[in-house]
Amino acid sequence: MKKLLTAFTLLLIFACDSDKTKTTTTEISNTPHKTSVVNTFLKNPEALADFEHPIQRFKEEATKKASTIIDFNKDNLGSILKEASGSAKTYVFLVADHTLVKLTDINNTKRSGSWGLAMPLVSGYIKKKTEGMVYQEDYMNQLIGIPDGQTRIVYIFD
Repeated sequence: MKKLLTAFTLLLIFACDSDKTKTTTTEISNTPHKTSVVNTFLKNPEALADFEHPIQRFKEEATKKASTIIDFNKDNLGSILKEASGSAKTYVFLVADHTLVKLTDINNTKRSGSWGLAMPLVSGYIKKKTEGMVYQEDYMNQLIGIPDGQTRIVYIFD
């Protein structure tokens, strides 16, 4: 009877030990999911497509990481771009839940009639109804659309 009890106790110990190993493995395999959307986008805007719900995740994370957050519109975009021209900071523009672009070349501009400004070159994503997230590089006015009542935010990172 003692041998049976000893064998059962050993079996129970090994069974509990293997559960701990499985838990640790699961936790380690979930670590890549916690990759920073903001850091990834700032380094390589094209990599945003690797994330699930990338614009929403960027917005949530950027709210905590950005040094400055400004709602932009036709009246203040000129001063934001002027500040960007003399800055080493990184500027990322968000329009509603469908457009996220990074300022890539402040000196390469094209005049926009609707914004009344010289708009710089940007790169990023636009969410399209039929195609999903589409990566584009173009002048900012071509990607952020015309001035209207949509939520427009610029995140500035040091």
